[in-house]
Amino acid sequence: MGVFIKLWDDGSVPRELLLELKVWIAELYKNADDRLRTCIVNAALERLFERKPIRKYFWDWGNDPILSTAYNEACF
Repeated sequence: MGVFIKLWDDGSVPRELLLELKVWIAELYKNADDRLRTCIVNAALERLFERKPIRKYFWDWGNDPILSTAYNEACF
């Protein structure tokens, strides 16, 4: 997820691109098996969520019945 962070930090990157990546990550997680979901949380989301503004950007995942698991696991 270094790419996401690099894009996040670059003010010239359209925020719509970040939204597209967020949606892509969500779809990847939703369509993954349990092993891949664990990898997404441990290898990507936990790293992203170390940054409070990025964690806040994903807050709406907490309201989704599937994504809330990923969000909660990555936050704690």
